[in-house]
Amino acid sequence: DNAPTVDAVEVVRCKDCNFFIDKEDPTFPAGKWESIDGICWRDRKFTCHDDYCSCGAKMAGGDERWVD
Repeated sequence: DNAPTVDAVEVVRCKDCNFFIDKEDPTFPAGKWESIDGICWRDRKFTCHDDYCSCGAKMAGGDERWVD
């Protein structure tokens, strides 16, 4: 019981983020994208499903996305 406390924050992984577009999505840019899983349309950078950032916004439900 002498264990130190941890200052932890829950993160939103890209695969669950409102800003993530999966490479299988019809709106994803055409091309060969073997090493990535999708793109973050907020930061306009390629990402993998398990990536995360400080701006992650969990989707409200289903595949619905909102514009901030």
